[in-house]
Amino acid sequence: MKKLLFCCCLVSMQAFAQQTDKATRKAMELLESSMTAMRSYQYPEAIRYLQEAIRAKPTFPDAYGQMALTYLAMKQYSDAEQAFLKLGELDSSGLRSVSPSYAKAMAGNGKFTEALALLNRYETTAKNISPRTRQLKKDMEFAVTTKPVPFKPQNLGESVNTADPEYFPSPTIDGKTLVFTRRVGGRNEDFFIAGRDSLQWTHARDMGEPVNTAFNEGAQNISQDGEMLVYTGCDFPTGRGSCDIYFSLRTEDGGWTQPKNIGPAINTEAWESQPCLSPDKQTLYFVRATPDAGSDIFVSTRNADGRWAPAERLGPHINTKGRETTPYLHADGQTLFFASDGHPGFGG
Repeated sequence: MKKLLFCCCLVSMQAFAQQTDKATRKAMELLESSMTAMRSYQYPEAIRYLQEAIRAKPTFPDAYGQMALTYLAMKQYSDAEQAFLKLGELDSSGLRSVSPSYAKAMAGNGKFTEALALLNRYETTAKNISPRTRQLKKDMEFAVTTKPVPFKPQNLGESVNTADPEYFPSPTIDGKTLVFTRRVGGRNEDFFIAGRDSLQWTHARDMGEPVNTAFNEGAQNISQDGEMLVYTGCDFPTGRGSCDIYFSLRTEDGGWTQPKNIGPAINTEAWESQPCLSPDKQTLYFVRATPDAGSDIFVSTRNADGRWAPAERLGPHINTKGRETTPYLHADGQTLFFASDGHPGFGG
């Protein structure tokens, strides 16, 4: 009976090992599927694969690590931080290798002091510190010594916002007209326009032809007097590069002229986008992709004959080795707002 009992136990252990191996293989396959989905920016699909992988093998540190990085890419910082914590419970050495990403998740949750402490520990053990990690540390040093300005954005409501993404809002100086980009059906970018009566926005309408086409139009800026629209057109037959800057003028009957490419002084074979006009419409700021910095802000002015001068890159007070984007010139003509991941900030 003892021998029989021993054999039964041995068979049970072998079956358990086979089940474990099967679970590991399934989890690995699901992990590979998640990474494929993430490479094509299908983040929710990647998360679903990873959740299945964890159900197959609950103690799978690689799945938690990949889940943390995916949530971080989705800017779901709380979920990312929880996944990093679980990774640390299962594999502390694996967590150390992704400390900069873990710090980003902490920063996204407002934990700047903790993020800085983590980066300081990482700096003492890592053999090589990347420029991005050094920049992130500068961001955290800035964040722990800077008090944010109170900011309470309000949703513009159903007259403007829908289930589709809306972005790049551009108002006229009187605050009565708003032009913005909507990605219709999650695919085609077109312009919509809304008016304001007192405090209420009218239902936004498609700007229609000739401005909107079967191609993608986006990143627009309407002049402060509402008479000129500059915007980005991508993959247009008349384009010089992947994306160029175009313009259209308001007609007497309230329509818009046939858009025109703004010309070679501004558009090149590179990617140009996110234009912004000065209040007098004589100066144009925009973003161009650059091989040395990712993207920088450029400027062009109109000559007396109405032609645009060759665009020049703004200096080092504005542009850095990082990416500068979305220039917006204030109505005073003296204050330029823009986004950057090269200047110290709160991360990103």
